Amino acid sequence: MPFHIAVCDDETAQSDYLSELVSRWAASRGYSVRLSAFPSAEAFLFCYSAEEKFDLVLLDIEMEKMSGVELARRLREEDETLPIVFVTGYPDFMSEGYDVAALHYLMKPVTEERLFPVLDRAAKKLAAQPRQLLLETEDGVRRVPAGEILYAEAFAHTTRFVTAAGAFEARMGISEAESLLGEGFVRCHRSYVAGLSHIRSISRTAVTLDSGEALPLSRRLYQAVNQAFIRFYTR
Repeated sequence: MPFHIAVCDDETAQSDYLSELVSRWAASRGYSVRLSAFPSAEAFLFCYSAEEKFDLVLLDIEMEKMSGVELARRLREEDETLPIVFVTGYPDFMSEGYDVAALHYLMKPVTEERLFPVLDRAAKKLAAQPRQLLLETEDGVRRVPAGEILYAEAFAHTTRFVTAAGAFEARMGISEAESLLGEGFVRCHRSYVAGLSHIRSISRTAVTLDSGEALPLSRRLYQAVNQAFIRFYTR
């Protein structure tokens, strides 16, 4: 399961050290982790406002200009569930962040013994949450639970994402859509990606959804789709 983790600390040595610990944790657990380091709260907000999605933030409390607590409050205005782990060198600062529902507080110097259980807890929490996708549509960026997408269909320069509540288009190719949808979806045709949880049956030429709608199934993809369908319900 891939995670995007941010480390926000204005001390380069501390930021590098935390990033190394996170990488070590990911390797020991078999996780794929993308790490992004930020030297200030302002730098993080600039990236965050560009719709960059993070699964966890390791946040230093004492930073110049905007503090970690102030940044956390800003984040909570946008996302009530983002796991935030505060890192501080002074216990007096810990009481300032309780109103932002931090996942944990770590005192410097941070060690494997203290950090790894916190990351384990965050990973467990994230695994229990419905996976969310951010899609750029004509009306702006849209957040959609992955499980609600029945299938994706490619057109000339866009891909149409179909849910039970309706459909919308995003400017991307079908290969990019397939990569974005990730686990739980399967490519069944050069123009279609289907949600495995919404497939009722598979024939040699079509994938039939619970809604009764049939999507074309390429002959060359039949074995891969059939195996993915079986694995999905026998894992």
